[in-house]
Amino acid sequence: AMALPALTRHSPAGPLADLITFVYLFGLARFFFALSGVDSGSSFAGIGAGRELTLGILVEPTMMLSLLVVALIEGSTNLGAIASGMSGSYLQSPAAIGLALAAFAFAVFIEMGKLPFDLAEAEQELQEGPLTEYSGPSLALLKLGLALKKVVLAQFMLGVFLPLGAADSLAPAALLAAAAWLPLKLLAVFLIASVIENSMARGRFLLTARVTWVGFGLAALSFAFYLTGL
Repeated sequence: AMALPALTRHSPAGPLADLITFVYLFGLARFFFALSGVDSGSSFAGIGAGRELTLGILVEPTMMLSLLVVALIEGSTNLGAIASGMSGSYLQSPAAIGLALAAFAFAVFIEMGKLPFDLAEAEQELQEGPLTEYSGPSLALLKLGLALKKVVLAQFMLGVFLPLGAADSLAPAALLAAAAWLPLKLLAVFLIASVIENSMARGRFLLTARVTWVGFGLAALSFAFYLTGL
């Protein structure tokens, strides 16, 4: 979370703010989360862990490809440099950036555990399956971690693709304005995600792979538009 550009268009933790490092940190967290479910010996936790890893395989290529497009446009894999450049680069490759944003937003929606990729009445079989055998303080910490992950992913999208309202300097007035904008932008993201989720019907997990191809197709189209200069 500290690596993300939030109040400013620069990352407060420069060395950690590398795009590739950031995505692999998410992958490492997913690995240990799934491993904790398998280690419990519960069959439900094992199913949830397997499906968690399957979802990662389906979603992470979309995230990587969409981020690769903006990294190539800005000529850097540093999140702060990308955020700074994106504030004036929308006219450079508008189609490529717009499609990359759509693909990344699609991936963020899935990672947030929204319908139809997670079901409130079947959490122990889907994305929160590894939590089956947890209770007490351990369950509380894991729940807090999952909630924090949602906020970090939302800010990841806002900080990289939509750095609107973020301060371009450390002036107190600019930081105060950015601090006022930040919760409003996050609220807008969660409201939009909630509206989309409540417009969805329940789906079978085995059909998830067909749905995630939509996001990867948008990311691939974005890369093609970048190559053609659109």
